[in-house]
Amino acid sequence: MNAVMLMLLCEKNNYQLPVFCTFNRVTGMNYSVGKDGIRKPLVDGNGEKLPAVTVNKGEKSFPIFLTSFTVVNRETKEKIKYEDYKRLSEEEKKQYNAYPKLNVYNVFNVDQTNLKEARPELYAKLEAQNQITRPASLDGEKFSFPAMDEMIKHGLWLCPIKPTHQDQAYYSISKDEIVLPEKSQFLNGEAFYGTAFHEMTHSTGSEDRLNRLKPTTFGSDDYAREELVAELTAALCGAFFGYAAAPQENNAAYLKHWLTKLKEEPAFLVEILGDVNKAAKMIADKVTEPINEPAAA
Repeated sequence: MNAVMLMLLCEKNNYQLPVFCTFNRVTGMNYSVGKDGIRKPLVDGNGEKLPAVTVNKGEKSFPIFLTSFTVVNRETKEKIKYEDYKRLSEEEKKQYNAYPKLNVYNVFNVDQTNLKEARPELYAKLEAQNQITRPASLDGEKFSFPAMDEMIKHGLWLCPIKPTHQDQAYYSISKDEIVLPEKSQFLNGEAFYGTAFHEMTHSTGSEDRLNRLKPTTFGSDDYAREELVAELTAALCGAFFGYAAAPQENNAAYLKHWLTKLKEEPAFLVEILGDVNKAAKMIADKVTEPINEPAAA
């Protein structure tokens, strides 16, 4: 949920970096803490106090949700770290109780702070770490995405993807295959890859994968729900791979339905984003998976 919501927040406010921190983390950039717990102001090489990093006046935080676990041995009541608990065998885990706790943190984007002015070297480092490399550009807005092209060409997705000279894009549940128009039929590369990710998302919902798809009819609630999952997943993949994924025009009619559903049942969004996260991870893992080609003789 956090990834999608923060992505939308960056889009809405035109934040340049997908980097967020709490208020305490912002103020913590101004001090070092010794072993004795005493805070000392950070200084430069000449011993001069560095400019203070602060949240810009009038900026508002955004809530994110993280679940932590307290793991307790059933007999001894001894606590262990959750990371250690996850490494245990299923039989060993039976000796412990894991208690989840939902934590809410309020965060600010780094562009809501004066970090760029106060610590230009740190801001530049964050820029370098979060620089998204767009696929190689070809003819302006038309570009090639080699990893996707190779995956389609060599049939490396979870089901066949068949670019065909026609005017429909769809995932067939019965045949377990994706049919797309040819790349040359799209206005630009982004439209082609965005459509591909949309249909790939549908294919992740098959019974033997994420088991999300249900027998349904066009225009039904279940159909609209699946379209929302596909649109958001395509958008999230676009953000991850460095291109803009435009919503499909035929899904605009569902916006009113989705908004109404959200007002009636806010938990609907949490369920949707859970499915989006699973589908996006499956796609990202597969697209970034190295292609193993036969060695040259």
